[in-house]
Amino acid sequence: LEKKLEQDPGNVQGWFMLGRSYMAERNFPKALKALHKVHKLVGDHPDVLVAMADATAMVNGGRISGRSEEYLRTALQNNDKHTTALWLLGLAMQEQAKYREAIGYWQRGIELSADDQGTVNKLTSMINKAREKGNLSDADLASLQQERDTGNKQPAGAEILVDVEISEKLLLQLNGEETIYVMARAVQGPKMPLAVSKLKLSKMPPEIPLNDAMAMTPDLKLSKFDKVLVQARIAKKGNAMKQSGDFESIAVETATSGSDMVRLVIDQVVP
Repeated sequence: LEKKLEQDPGNVQGWFMLGRSYMAERNFPKALKALHKVHKLVGDHPDVLVAMADATAMVNGGRISGRSEEYLRTALQNNDKHTTALWLLGLAMQEQAKYREAIGYWQRGIELSADDQGTVNKLTSMINKAREKGNLSDADLASLQQERDTGNKQPAGAEILVDVEISEKLLLQLNGEETIYVMARAVQGPKMPLAVSKLKLSKMPPEIPLNDAMAMTPDLKLSKFDKVLVQARIAKKGNAMKQSGDFESIAVETATSGSDMVRLVIDQVVP
């Protein structure tokens, strides 16, 4: 397979198979190298990101944190029904003793795996163990389910409204089918976005809300920071991670409290 890929370096399935083969042989560095080849060819495909997260974790002694966790969150952002990403993120939260968050991910996994009794049984067992470790009551689990049922219907805490404009020069190069990401990050602190809105460019509304309900993790919300940087980016290939050739605005600092609209102008090309 390696010899074949030397002659056909654009073979996505071949690189993915090679990565899985190295994983089976527990040669995790080589597996990760092969999966990076796949990622370079196809971008942020959820299956590829989850495989990279798994390999990265194994390279780091099985710990699902840092880069591995980022891959999983991006995978879920692109496919919120990816059961393996939910499973692994639950393990990541459990490693950090965030048992309530772990259970939340696994509950979602159970709902999506209703036809697979083996998976349901395994996740149920993991939930029960996490519940015991976290000393969580029936009321705790009921409130967690209620939060999941309400979803993003009622934005809680801080909210920022964003108005995005696109320069005429760049607008002429677009067809409306591109994906636009509008996100807020801490001015100082984690690089992981505090809130992200992903939209099809042709469906972009006049006002784009960013709020606590969009938090990628319960510990990182807009309301936990006084000021944030808000930025918009048009992903030419739809990838959540910035790539050369994408269009973006400058990052604008704003307070998380107050009602002033944040205005962004997309007028730059990512080098």
